[in-house]
Amino acid sequence: MVGKHYRFLDRIGKVPRTAMLEQEDWYVWGATMAKTPDGLCHLLFSRWPKVKGFNAWVTYSEIAHAV
Repeated sequence: MVGKHYRFLDRIGKVPRTAMLEQEDWYVWGATMAKTPDGLCHLLFSRWPKVKGFNAWVTYSEIAHAV
């Protein structure tokens, strides 16, 4: 917006819990989604075990898939 204060967070609104991917024992990071012609949404994301600590993404990350 030209000439006005622009705040991105004010524009996106609240994200419903059903739009979030959480896995209890895992850190989840860097997701990307693709919708296939059959109408399914496929989410590819990185995850690593919480028991290993947050910085363990370097050695314990894996690519996961959710539909």
